[in-house]
Amino acid sequence: MKKILFGLACAFALAGMYAVYVTNNKKSASTTTNKQVESLQIIRKINDVDVDQDGKNDEILLYYKSSQREVGLQIKDAQAKLLTVESEKQIFNPQPSDQYVFQLFTEGNKILVGVTYSHTNKYGSTSKIDAYEYKDHLLSPLWSSDDELQKRIIINSYNEEVISWMSG
Repeated sequence: MKKILFGLACAFALAGMYAVYVTNNKKSASTTTNKQVESLQIIRKINDVDVDQDGKNDEILLYYKSSQREVGLQIKDAQAKLLTVESEKQIFNPQPSDQYVFQLFTEGNKILVGVTYSHTNKYGSTSKIDAYEYKDHLLSPLWSSDDELQKRIIINSYNEEVISWMSG
């Protein structure tokens, strides 16, 4: 658990660092689903981790699917959608000031994806972190920084000694 929390903290720190520019590699791969061949452009690839503990290294892909303008995560046949973009240039842009920058970390069967949109506004860059678990051939979400931003505390009652509350 300490390693996962440490990984989350590291990824959040890295995702928020605008000064660090990581070049996205524009490679392609093909996947076959229902006799359709769709081209995926690889953003990041890790192939030195055994996520299912079968003794063989597995390929983890962070990809861009142009037909749906979505960025996703894939391990074997399991996929998870991360975000939808307006244009491919937001992924593969030679201008580092207007693109998404991705980080991909693994710890066993846990996968952490950091995303920073480096286009700055008056508030700075926008970042998010998503954590997934690969288990039983499924890629399941564990945690997302987006979920944390939606939380709130509702105070039911208050006096000088006790606060009654619930989270929502």
